[in-house]
Amino acid sequence: MYKKLGYRLAALGLGVFGIAMFMTNSSIKTTAIAEAAVNPLTAKWAGPYGGLPPFDKVKIADFKPALETAMAENLKEVDTIASNPAKPSFENTIAAIERSGQMLDRVSTIYGIWSTSMSSDDFEPIQTEMEPALAAHGDKITQNSALFNRIKAVYDLESKRDLSRARNIAWFGNTTLTSSDKAQSSMQRKKLGLLRSIRNLPGCLPNSAKIF
Repeated sequence: MYKKLGYRLAALGLGVFGIAMFMTNSSIKTTAIAEAAVNPLTAKWAGPYGGLPPFDKVKIADFKPALETAMAENLKEVDTIASNPAKPSFENTIAAIERSGQMLDRVSTIYGIWSTSMSSDDFEPIQTEMEPALAAHGDKITQNSALFNRIKAVYDLESKRDLSRARNIAWFGNTTLTSSDKAQSSMQRKKLGLLRSIRNLPGCLPNSAKIF
Protein backbone atom coordinates (compact mmCIF):
# COMPACT_ATOMS: atom_id res chain seq x y z
CA MET A 1 0.00 0.00 0.00
CA TYR A 2 2.74 2.43 1.02
CA LYS A 3 4.75 1.47 -2.06
CA LYS A 4 1.82 2.26 -4.35
CA LEU A 5 1.30 5.57 -2.57
CA GLY A 6 5.00 6.35 -2.97
CA TYR A 7 4.86 5.54 -6.69
CA ARG A 8 1.83 7.77 -7.14
CA LEU A 9 3.48 10.65 -5.29
CA ALA A 10 6.63 10.23 -7.35
CA ALA A 11 4.65 10.18 -10.57
CA LEU A 12 2.73 13.24 -9.46
CA GLY A 13 5.97 15.02 -8.63
CA LEU A 14 7.46 14.20 -12.03
CA GLY A 15 4.29 15.42 -13.70
CA VAL A 16 4.35 18.74 -11.85
CA PHE A 17 8.07 19.11 -12.60
CA GLY A 18 7.44 18.42 -16.30
CA ILE A 19 4.65 20.99 -16.47
CA ALA A 20 6.82 23.55 -14.72
CA MET A 21 9.70 22.93 -17.13
CA PHE A 22 7.34 23.17 -20.13
CA MET A 23 5.91 26.47 -18.89
CA THR A 24 9.39 27.85 -18.19
CA ASN A 25 10.65 26.89 -21.64
CA SER A 26 7.54 28.33 -23.26
CA SER A 27 7.99 31.56 -21.33
CA ILE A 28 11.64 31.79 -22.39
CA LYS A 29 10.74 31.16 -26.03
CA THR A 30 7.92 33.72 -25.91
CA THR A 31 10.26 36.32 -24.38
CA ALA A 32 12.93 35.60 -26.98
CA ILE A 33 10.42 35.95 -29.83
CA ALA A 34 9.07 39.19 -28.38
CA GLU A 35 12.57 40.62 -28.01
CA ALA A 36 13.46 39.59 -31.56
CA ALA A 37 10.28 41.25 -32.84
CA VAL A 38 11.23 44.63 -31.34
CA ASN A 39 13.01 46.78 -33.88
CA PRO A 40 16.00 48.37 -32.09
CA LEU A 41 15.42 51.57 -34.05
CA THR A 42 11.89 52.08 -32.75
CA ALA A 43 12.61 51.01 -29.16
CA LYS A 44 13.20 53.69 -26.55
CA TRP A 45 16.87 54.38 -25.86
CA ALA A 46 18.26 53.15 -22.56
CA GLY A 47 20.47 55.24 -20.30
CA PRO A 48 20.56 58.74 -18.77
CA TYR A 49 19.90 62.03 -20.57
CA GLY A 50 17.49 60.48 -23.04
CA GLY A 51 19.53 57.32 -23.54
CA LEU A 52 22.07 56.20 -26.11
CA PRO A 53 21.35 55.08 -29.69
CA PRO A 54 21.64 51.26 -30.02
CA PHE A 55 24.29 51.36 -32.74
CA ASP A 56 25.48 47.85 -31.88
CA LYS A 57 22.04 46.36 -32.56
CA VAL A 58 21.06 48.19 -35.74
CA LYS A 59 20.82 46.30 -39.02
CA ILE A 60 20.28 47.90 -42.40
CA ALA A 61 17.12 45.81 -42.86
CA ASP A 62 15.67 47.55 -39.77
CA PHE A 63 15.55 51.02 -41.33
CA LYS A 64 12.60 50.77 -43.71
CA PRO A 65 10.13 49.09 -41.28
CA ALA A 66 11.30 51.40 -38.49
CA LEU A 67 10.75 54.55 -40.55
CA GLU A 68 7.36 53.34 -41.77
CA THR A 69 6.26 52.47 -38.22
CA ALA A 70 7.54 55.78 -36.84
CA MET A 71 5.89 57.85 -39.58
CA ALA A 72 2.57 56.06 -39.06
CA GLU A 73 2.73 56.73 -35.31
CA ASN A 74 3.62 60.37 -35.91
CA LEU A 75 0.64 60.85 -38.24
CA LYS A 76 -1.67 59.34 -35.62
CA GLU A 77 -0.30 61.78 -33.05
CA VAL A 78 -0.76 64.73 -35.37
CA ASP A 79 -4.28 63.65 -36.34
CA THR A 80 -5.17 63.39 -32.65
CA ILE A 81 -3.94 66.95 -32.09
CA ALA A 82 -5.67 68.31 -35.22
CA SER A 83 -8.99 66.64 -34.38
CA ASN A 84 -9.01 67.61 -30.71
CA PRO A 85 -12.52 68.97 -30.00
CA ALA A 86 -11.18 71.21 -27.22
CA LYS A 87 -10.52 74.87 -27.91
CA PRO A 88 -6.98 75.35 -29.30
CA SER A 89 -4.48 76.29 -26.61
CA PHE A 90 -0.73 76.41 -26.28
CA GLU A 91 -0.72 73.18 -24.26
CA ASN A 92 -3.06 71.06 -26.40
CA THR A 93 -1.66 72.28 -29.72
CA ILE A 94 1.85 73.78 -29.70
CA ALA A 95 3.20 71.79 -26.76
CA ALA A 96 1.47 68.66 -28.03
CA ILE A 97 3.18 69.06 -31.41
CA GLU A 98 6.53 69.44 -29.67
CA ARG A 99 5.93 66.22 -27.73
CA SER A 100 4.90 64.25 -30.81
CA GLY A 101 7.16 62.33 -33.16
CA GLN A 102 9.60 61.06 -30.54
CA MET A 103 9.91 57.65 -32.18
CA LEU A 104 10.47 59.25 -35.58
CA ASP A 105 13.10 61.52 -34.04
CA ARG A 106 14.99 58.51 -32.69
CA VAL A 107 14.82 56.60 -35.96
CA SER A 108 15.66 59.66 -38.06
CA THR A 109 18.71 60.43 -35.93
CA ILE A 110 20.29 57.07 -36.67
CA TYR A 111 19.04 57.07 -40.26
CA GLY A 112 20.69 60.45 -40.76
CA ILE A 113 24.02 59.17 -39.45
CA TRP A 114 23.88 56.21 -41.83
CA SER A 115 22.89 58.51 -44.71
CA THR A 116 25.76 60.93 -44.23
CA SER A 117 28.59 58.91 -42.69
CA MET A 118 27.93 55.18 -42.99
CA SER A 119 26.24 54.73 -46.34
CA SER A 120 26.91 51.52 -48.26
CA ASP A 121 25.75 49.66 -51.34
CA ASP A 122 23.14 47.89 -49.19
CA PHE A 123 21.90 51.10 -47.60
CA GLU A 124 21.60 53.25 -50.75
CA PRO A 125 18.47 51.51 -52.14
CA ILE A 126 16.73 52.02 -48.80
CA GLN A 127 17.68 55.70 -48.80
CA THR A 128 16.48 56.10 -52.39
CA GLU A 129 13.11 54.64 -51.42
CA MET A 130 12.68 56.35 -48.07
CA GLU A 131 13.75 59.93 -48.86
CA PRO A 132 10.65 60.59 -51.02
CA ALA A 133 8.52 58.83 -48.39
CA LEU A 134 9.91 61.09 -45.67
CA ALA A 135 9.24 64.15 -47.82
CA ALA A 136 5.66 63.01 -48.38
CA HIS A 137 5.27 62.41 -44.65
CA GLY A 138 6.39 65.95 -43.90
CA ASP A 139 3.87 67.33 -46.39
CA LYS A 140 1.03 65.40 -44.75
CA ILE A 141 1.79 67.31 -41.56
CA THR A 142 2.60 70.78 -42.89
CA GLN A 143 -0.35 70.66 -45.30
CA ASN A 144 -2.82 69.50 -42.66
CA SER A 145 -5.47 72.21 -42.78
CA ALA A 146 -7.02 71.29 -39.43
CA LEU A 147 -3.62 71.47 -37.74
CA PHE A 148 -2.89 74.76 -39.48
CA ASN A 149 -6.14 76.26 -38.18
CA ARG A 150 -5.34 75.25 -34.61
CA ILE A 151 -1.82 76.67 -34.80
CA LYS A 152 -3.13 79.91 -36.31
CA ALA A 153 -5.79 80.17 -33.60
CA VAL A 154 -3.20 79.83 -30.85
CA TYR A 155 -0.86 82.25 -32.59
CA ASP A 156 -3.61 84.85 -32.90
CA LEU A 157 -4.69 84.46 -29.26
CA GLU A 158 -1.29 84.25 -27.60
CA SER A 159 0.83 86.74 -29.48
CA LYS A 160 2.95 87.42 -26.40
CA ARG A 161 4.45 83.96 -26.58
CA ASP A 162 7.30 83.11 -28.92
CA LEU A 163 5.33 81.16 -31.49
CA SER A 164 7.50 81.97 -34.47
CA ARG A 165 8.48 78.32 -34.94
CA ALA A 166 4.89 77.14 -34.86
CA ARG A 167 3.86 79.92 -37.21
CA ASN A 168 6.63 79.00 -39.63
CA ILE A 169 5.55 75.34 -39.56
CA ALA A 170 2.00 76.29 -40.45
CA TRP A 171 2.80 78.89 -43.08
CA PHE A 172 5.55 76.80 -44.66
CA GLY A 173 3.04 74.06 -45.37
CA ASN A 174 1.07 76.30 -47.74
CA THR A 175 -2.16 74.95 -46.30
CA THR A 176 -4.10 77.70 -48.06
CA LEU A 177 -3.14 76.32 -51.46
CA THR A 178 -5.63 74.44 -53.59
CA SER A 179 -5.60 70.65 -53.61
CA SER A 180 -3.96 70.65 -57.02
CA ASP A 181 -1.23 73.05 -55.89
CA LYS A 182 -0.63 70.97 -52.73
CA ALA A 183 -0.23 67.84 -54.84
CA GLN A 184 2.22 69.62 -57.13
CA SER A 185 4.22 70.95 -54.18
CA SER A 186 4.32 67.51 -52.60
CA MET A 187 5.48 65.93 -55.87
CA GLN A 188 8.36 68.39 -56.14
CA ARG A 189 9.41 67.68 -52.56
CA LYS A 190 9.39 63.93 -53.27
CA LYS A 191 11.62 64.55 -56.28
CA LEU A 192 13.96 66.64 -54.15
CA GLY A 193 14.06 63.82 -51.61
CA LEU A 194 14.99 61.37 -54.35
CA LEU A 195 17.66 63.74 -55.62
CA ARG A 196 19.10 64.07 -52.10
CA SER A 197 19.34 60.30 -51.79
CA ILE A 198 21.46 59.92 -54.92
CA ARG A 199 23.49 63.12 -54.82
CA ASN A 200 26.62 61.28 -53.64
CA LEU A 201 26.53 58.52 -56.25
CA PRO A 202 29.26 59.02 -58.88
CA GLY A 203 27.88 60.05 -62.25
CA CYS A 204 24.25 60.13 -61.12
CA LEU A 205 23.73 63.82 -60.53
CA PRO A 206 23.40 64.90 -64.19
CA ASN A 207 20.92 62.12 -64.96
CA SER A 208 19.00 62.64 -61.72
CA ALA A 209 18.22 66.18 -62.79
CA LYS A 210 15.97 64.71 -65.46
CA ILE A 211 13.45 63.65 -62.80
CA PHE A 212 12.25 67.27 -62.80
